[in-house]
Formats: sequence, structure tokens, C-alpha cells
Amino acid sequence: MADSKQFKLVNRLVDLTNKGEINWTPAGDDQTFVATLGQYGVVISRDSAWSESGVMLRLLDSEGESIDEIRAKDFTDIAEQVFAAESLQELFNGARRRAKGADKIIEGILAELDKREKVR
Repeated sequence: MADSKQFKLVNRLVDLTNKGEINWTPAGDDQTFVATLGQYGVVISRDSAWSESGVMLRLLDSEGESIDEIRAKDFTDIAEQVFAAESLQELFNGARRRAKGADKIIEGILAELDKREKVR
């Protein structure tokens, strides 16, 4: 069962990821991303086989061992489950964008489009 600290953690991670303040890196496949925060780590991963939102956040201790998992289904209130599912999905998308350099790619594509418009 998830508690208010876990809910707060997910929301803070989403906020700081969206602001570009957390450095996410790929962790072996295109569905898993990791960030180091001090001596601890967080791993966000997606698996379409999971019944809820398909996204899970794992917390790692200083040795890299998984010590906790947060999924939408862990919240007892239905409204919290829905919000957690949306938040975890947003966190996954933000982590993937940061890890894969999506903003740089978008900027490059926009620059190329600008060049093509100027040629006309």
C-alpha cells in the first residue's frame, strides 16, 4: 500500500524531470531509465503486460539494491490510483525524453524546417 510520502515523491520527480533538473539515463533497454539522486537511485520502467498503468518506479539504496516499488495499484483510493497512473506515465515519458535527448532532436528538426522555409 502506498503512502503520502510515496505520492509526494512521484510528484516531485515529475516536476523536477519536467524542469530538466534530473539526469535520466537508459538502463539497458528502451523501457527502463535510471537517475541517481545523492547516494540513492530511482528506476522508472514500463511493461505493457502489467495490469495497471504499466509503469513502475523502483527505489534503490546506496548499494543499488531495489528497496521499494511504487505502482498505481498500490494506492487505495480510486482517484489516487488514477492520478498516480497518470503521474507515473508522465514521469516515464519525461525520463525517456531526457535520456534519449528528445529536446535536442526537436530543436534540430525545427532548425531544419526553418532553413527550408527560408529557401522558399
